[in-house]
Amino acid sequence: MGYRSDVAACITMDREYTQKSEWEERTYDKALFKEIVGKMKLIFDGDAGQWLLGNMGWQNGVIMLYIEGTKWYDDYPEVKQFTQFWRMLQEVDTAPVSGIFVRVGEESDDNVEETFGQDPMYDFCHLTRGVYIEDRYMKGKETDDAQEQAT
Repeated sequence: MGYRSDVAACITMDREYTQKSEWEERTYDKALFKEIVGKMKLIFDGDAGQWLLGNMGWQNGVIMLYIEGTKWYDDYPEVKQFTQFWRMLQEVDTAPVSGIFVRVGEESDDNVEETFGQDPMYDFCHLTRGVYIEDRYMKGKETDDAQEQAT
């Protein structure tokens, strides 16, 4: 069956804030965004690349990846392709691009969070802690009379 992880990444074009009337608007380099999406599509090749693209979305200067319950091993083709793309984005120091990558493994201490750039957009993607509870037992309360009748 293998070890499974949840994986997410958010890559953003750094924003410049401009004031338009009473609303604040964020602008980004649209030509650079188009160029990066084009390079991403070239790097993501074959079945592995198509699988990655199927788990991604991109618009308005943001590229998002989210995959639940996947085997994220360094030697897998899709992981190699994503890593190549991630590293390519970090190599251009002057480009207005930021990113965050998060992987949550099955073990409680197996979490990875990597960032680069000036604005990794933590409000779009970040690790959280949570508690799961089977809520079907929270929907009602048995009385002592109901328990006695059940026996």
